[in-house]
Amino acid sequence: MGAKDVGLLRDLAASAGLELPVAATVEARYRAAIDQGLDRADIAAVVDLYPVERPGPAGAGGAS
Repeated sequence: MGAKDVGLLRDLAASAGLELPVAATVEARYRAAIDQGLDRADIAAVVDLYPVERPGPAGAGGAS
């Protein structure tokens, strides 16, 4: 549903002569989520497209 909503928003903006570059990026991320099989998931599933960064062990890689 997110991709559809953003698409409608972009269409409305275009009809008023406006560009919404951030909306284009958001729509692309929703389309990527759909392509990865997340089309039935909640719109928040788009976060599953991003890797999770976990901190390393205490003291690892830090300044001395």
